[in-house]
Amino acid sequence: SAISKKHPTYILHKILRIFRFIYIVYYIIIVKFKRMEISEVGSEIDSVRRSFTWTQNVHLIYDELADTVLPSPSEVFQWSTANSTDSAQQECVVATFTEGDHFLRFLDYSKTDNGVLIEEQLDVPIDNAVHSVKYMPQQGSILAIGTPTFYAVLRKDDNSDVNCFLARNQIIKLNGEQPAPGRALSWNAIKAGLLLTVTLDGAATFDLAAGAENESSFESLKTYESPSLINEIHWHPKKEHIFGGALKNGHVCIWDGRARDTIVHNFPAHVDNEVSSFSFNSYSENLLATGSDEKLICFWDLRKTYRPLHTYYPEHPVKKVMWSPLNEVMIASIIEEVGVAIYDVSKIGEELVGEDCDYDDEDVVSESLFVHYARRDSVLDFDWNPHVPWLLGSAESSNLVVAWKPAKHIVEDEDVEIADEELEPADFE
Repeated sequence: SAISKKHPTYILHKILRIFRFIYIVYYIIIVKFKRMEISEVGSEIDSVRRSFTWTQNVHLIYDELADTVLPSPSEVFQWSTANSTDSAQQECVVATFTEGDHFLRFLDYSKTDNGVLIEEQLDVPIDNAVHSVKYMPQQGSILAIGTPTFYAVLRKDDNSDVNCFLARNQIIKLNGEQPAPGRALSWNAIKAGLLLTVTLDGAATFDLAAGAENESSFESLKTYESPSLINEIHWHPKKEHIFGGALKNGHVCIWDGRARDTIVHNFPAHVDNEVSSFSFNSYSENLLATGSDEKLICFWDLRKTYRPLHTYYPEHPVKKVMWSPLNEVMIASIIEEVGVAIYDVSKIGEELVGEDCDYDDEDVVSESLFVHYARRDSVLDFDWNPHVPWLLGSAESSNLVVAWKPAKHIVEDEDVEIADEELEPADFE
């Protein structure tokens, strides 16, 4: 634990910390990573230092934090849309693999007298690796699943008697072209049962609500051509017939299912680099954000797509961007080799003053609010909880699944005095 500088054992405490760090470096270089290149060893040391500092200060960074370990890394993390605003009990889903079997794992995030926990609820076998999964907004027991060889819909067993187009525990594959990799699924938030999928040639929609219970398969309702392979696809949250896609050729396309020429926008968002992710804002219908591997996040107004409204340059590739469903000015993104960064876009252009300027990083900007660092390696996916403010979850390449809520005094910009002895230093001295 931290010791005050006035404590008589403070010097001994610092000496022990130095020896502990030397031992960690020795273990990494001599024991574990004899064959590593020098640059790789340096990266591993930085990772250990960051993890150590994070562990010492975690109680000051988060109001809630829980994790669990999977048999193998999950490419997906999704909160259930069936969850209530009661943050004491929340469901989420991940995908994992063990002993030759792929399956979806449903988890329960709950508050107990001993703190917050993530516990296994149910495993559902799937015939192939899952790279995309989405809960249906209007009915949280229904999920869409994307794999390298097929799309499917699943009705998870529940106790509700609600009228549904699937029987309980039923999985039905969708007919159509071969699925494309990436975040290739989106449910329509306005029309229940309308599912959007990505194919190698473009996109296809399925009206699952029109199908009868116990159907053996569903046929596509309509197909759409795309000028390039789609990395990520989303229905517009406010317009039933509009959807968009992040393309490998660096463009963003917007389709209107009612129009004869269905592509109504096609603009270059990231020149000479593919768009890895994009997100519509749930409150402002013309605002969207894009991210790319060229270490760039851009904000766009669909009425003026000739240049971005604002651009931010992280130090690492951007793998996913997602606006908060409960706060119009908050957006989070996966920054490779870092974690999940949250930005408050209402603070764009504000001058950093006082303690906010006390950073070694020259790239810190006024809208930077919070960073959830990956414990080890990288974050593969994350999701904002659609009902509980500031509750997020993420899946990491180190097999970890983490549910977390940033400390209130950080995200609400409260001035909280923390004694020096409560803070572990951000570096080894």
